Amino acid sequence: MTIYHINKGIGRASSGVEYAQKYRNEIFESIGKKQKFIFMDYIAPNLTSFTQPLGFASKNIIWVFGYMAGQKSKGSTYKISEFEKGLSEPFTKKETNNVITYTLENGAIQLKVWKTNLTNLTHVETFRGSRLLSSACYTDRLSHHVYFTNGKVTMRVFYKEDGKIAYTQYYKEGEITLTVFENELLVGRNAFYQAFFKRLKFTSKDLIIIDRSLDIADALFAQQKKAKVIVVIHAEHYNDARSTSDWICWNNFYEYVFTNAHLIDCFITATARQAEKLRQDFEIMGKAARVEVIPVGNISEAQLVNKEVNRFNLMTASRLAAEKNLNILIKAVYEAKKQVPELTLTIYGSGKCKVELEKLIRKLSAETYITLKGHQNLTNIYSEYGAYVSASGSEGFGLTLLEAISNGLPMVGFDVPYGNTEFIHPNHNGFLVKKTHFENDVVALAEGITKLYRSSFDFNTAKIYSVEKASFYTNEKVSKQWEVLLQTLQD
Repeated sequence: MTIYHINKGIGRASSGVEYAQKYRNEIFESIGKKQKFIFMDYIAPNLTSFTQPLGFASKNIIWVFGYMAGQKSKGSTYKISEFEKGLSEPFTKKETNNVITYTLENGAIQLKVWKTNLTNLTHVETFRGSRLLSSACYTDRLSHHVYFTNGKVTMRVFYKEDGKIAYTQYYKEGEITLTVFENELLVGRNAFYQAFFKRLKFTSKDLIIIDRSLDIADALFAQQKKAKVIVVIHAEHYNDARSTSDWICWNNFYEYVFTNAHLIDCFITATARQAEKLRQDFEIMGKAARVEVIPVGNISEAQLVNKEVNRFNLMTASRLAAEKNLNILIKAVYEAKKQVPELTLTIYGSGKCKVELEKLIRKLSAETYITLKGHQNLTNIYSEYGAYVSASGSEGFGLTLLEAISNGLPMVGFDVPYGNTEFIHPNHNGFLVKKTHFENDVVALAEGITKLYRSSFDFNTAKIYSVEKASFYTNEKVSKQWEVLLQTLQD
């Protein structure tokens, strides 16, 4: 039996989906299951730079574009010195941070070499003036070339391990239009993906777990053979505002697999509350589907750390993305500090909203008590704080919430599906506050934070409650849930 985990992309600031795969990888490794992690998006310059930090073994990684070229998954070890030996004419070079810029003798062409360290490179970009012409990507050798026209990708050429061309792929507006092998032509994305899935040769003993299905499932279903298929639900599965009592407006990311629920052996949600709702919605839509509950995260143990910490130090951890509402959180802490002068907030994570959030902190003159700490390993960090705060408007589960309560942190968050209501028990280990619209949300969240510091709230009791709640999500218990499900699928 091989378990195939299917995802689209992965990046330096991984989302909860990738961390869910990380936890699942650890569980299946512990029970001796053979696994492969498949990534379907074009990911440059090298996929392993993103998968290795999450603990995925290179031998278990399949990147569709490299796999179709017969390439092995490996890191970037190509030497800068080897690149320089290959230059056909004299050059000058200038180094800035992680980039070395080479100017060839004629002055018209510049080459930008992106380094991994002092000796190795990941990719080389070729410019004529300010116009990007191509990018050459490397592992321990040349992996592929990407060619651009007016800043847009028009062609990619992938190479075999022996350096010969494996296939050429043509693009229009970012979409695959044609893939050319020596003896085969594939038209469009679906044909390319189907050819890939066909090469995997699924059997009835295999299990396919889909974490992201959009633009993938249609090709997979045509080639899945008799392999069992599980779809993991990582977000809200429907649009409440557009649904009615007799019709459900599915989340477009899941619409295809829900519509074709008869091809799915099991859907998995992370919480019982979402499972119940999804079962009801399938019934409304006249679909027969199996829905099970298995948390997407787990912990080695839940343990109350007996150390003195400043309970006024708040923390949160997430991608710095708009949907995480960190601007609301920052304003809420600013307001709450008027009532609780000792308050501080530390925000862990990285993302595209970093500059915007830094500007907001400066605007509020809050630099002395609100800090962005970037992406870090939080294993030993939670226990340094007094409480955890979330401003997210929706969490399918909330891995950081689980990690927070496993360290005994009280919590404050909005009363929204599904993570907050899974982990926060009002007046026991924190507070849920009503979410309406921006300004009211700031006031409500600030009020929830100040409640933590009223005499009626017992921090010590809250810590004990959080740890007891977290004990339901240990590796052993979640592993057992997976083992039971796998057994029922094989019966």
